Amino acid sequence: MPGDTPSLEVEFLGHRTRISAAPSLLAARTGCPLLPVVATRSPSGTYLVEVHPPHYIAPDQDPAQALRPLLAVFERAVRRWPEQWYPFEEGRLVDLAPR
Repeated sequence: MPGDTPSLEVEFLGHRTRISAAPSLLAARTGCPLLPVVATRSPSGTYLVEVHPPHYIAPDQDPAQALRPLLAVFERAVRRWPEQWYPFEEGRLVDLAPR
């Protein structure tokens, strides 16, 4: 990840990758939930916005494990609408280490 931003190693779409730790750390420290939202564009040009239930992270939870339910929401969306997902970083879903 660029700069000194803390990151977490997680599994996403069957690959090990790194994501920012900032949202989970902030949620754990403040008690504020993370709200998974998926927006997709329909063939008619309108948008469908799905707001999923809030997800709370306890201060003593492992951040990477705590994010698993949220990552599952996004994995389902990517599998349902793969043409609407772009990783923004080339090679983003490269396995970090052998399992």
